[in-house]
Amino acid sequence: MADKTTRLRYTKLRLEKISAVDRPAQEGAVVVIAKRAFSADERKKLAESGAAMPDGSYPIENKNDLRNAIQAIGRAKSPGAAAAHIKRRARALGALDMLPETGVLAVAKSADGSVDESQFNDAGGVSKAISGYEKPAMTNEVRGHVHLLELNTTAGQTSYATSDPPSMTSNSSGASSVSYSSAHAHSYIVDSKGDVTIGVADGHTHTVAVKAIKSDVAKGDAETNSKTSENGNMEATATETKKNDADRISVLESELETAKALASMNDAQRAYHAKLSKSDAIAFEKMAPSERESTVAKSLERDRVVYKSVDGTEFRASDDPRLVAMAKRADESARELATEKALREVEVYKRRAETELAHLPGTVETRVALLKSVDSIPDATERANALKALHANNTSMAEAFKRKGGKPAAEDSDDDEDDPQDKIDAKVSKIATEKGITFEKAMSEFLDTEEGQELYSQIETPVDSRGVGSSR
Repeated sequence: MADKTTRLRYTKLRLEKISAVDRPAQEGAVVVIAKRAFSADERKKLAESGAAMPDGSYPIENKNDLRNAIQAIGRAKSPGAAAAHIKRRARALGALDMLPETGVLAVAKSADGSVDESQFNDAGGVSKAISGYEKPAMTNEVRGHVHLLELNTTAGQTSYATSDPPSMTSNSSGASSVSYSSAHAHSYIVDSKGDVTIGVADGHTHTVAVKAIKSDVAKGDAETNSKTSENGNMEATATETKKNDADRISVLESELETAKALASMNDAQRAYHAKLSKSDAIAFEKMAPSERESTVAKSLERDRVVYKSVDGTEFRASDDPRLVAMAKRADESARELATEKALREVEVYKRRAETELAHLPGTVETRVALLKSVDSIPDATERANALKALHANNTSMAEAFKRKGGKPAAEDSDDDEDDPQDKIDAKVSKIATEKGITFEKAMSEFLDTEEGQELYSQIETPVDSRGVGSSR
């Protein structure tokens, strides 16, 4: 009879504590250690020892920390510096095999296949980053990063960098997610004129502000080296090349410092910086933010506004005096033209008041005010009706001042049909309607024509309250 082993099953079990161990007691068991948190003091100490970056990020004391750092490379603010730090820690831990074979964390190999030790040097300087280039150049910044490339070639590939923000990917259902594997490089070519063309990678490309300067090396390295060797100048040439490289590195470092300084300036400080000489600009870049602000404020005080034109343009003490004088003359001419136009408008209104509203009571100025009020009516139809009402009132008042012994009523009726004032009003109303201008402007245009002058001369001479006609 088979032995029956009694098995116990716990139905009421409560776990009080779970402790993680790095070496499980059970044979074949695998332990997974979760990412651990570092305090500020721990990060500071690790940064001082070199196990973390200077700001305390990417602390790496063991292989588990290394694994976490590799997974977090896509979130680095400076992917190049973070990658260099992770590589150095991987080498120190003897764990280069944990690094990926591609991307920014890939281990660079020498021509013989061995690990290139230069990649583990301390980062932080431009000169160290470009030490492997003969004629280095830097691209413009796109999406938060730049690349280095070699100009002493006809084609090549830039250094690796990571875009900021990281690229977005979509799955089959259309949902988007962030991808941190956007470390990339660009292929590029250098044509015979020295112009650099950079290919597209990670959805973008870059430009280079300088040209590759071609030398006699393009005619053949073998021929040049042969002549150098024959003349015994190889050593001097190597020394000169190193000197040129050092000069280029110095220029790049200077440009980098300038770029950093400009990024920290406000618009007023950048405008002031752009006007300075090279030496003064460098001195301004080295100032503290408060000192820059004070310097710009003092400059603006010295360079005060000396004239403000009619259109709002401000001229300062540093501007060419001839420009200020020209602006003043232009404003004076504009004022004279405006005055002349206003006087002409007054004359036109007076003429209209004396012809269109000659029989209305009040002074000429009063009748001018009436005409201006009518012309200011926005609606064209309402404006025309108001003017007709004034003219009708003027005609009614004229009947009271007609001379005795005038023409018979029948003749007067016939004359009304050909009244020059009515013709003038009809012509002016038509011009104002067709051109969409005020009655006053239309009247000015019509009276400048031969027909307008002829009709104006035919207007009946008005008679004043004493029965005396006024000559025109």
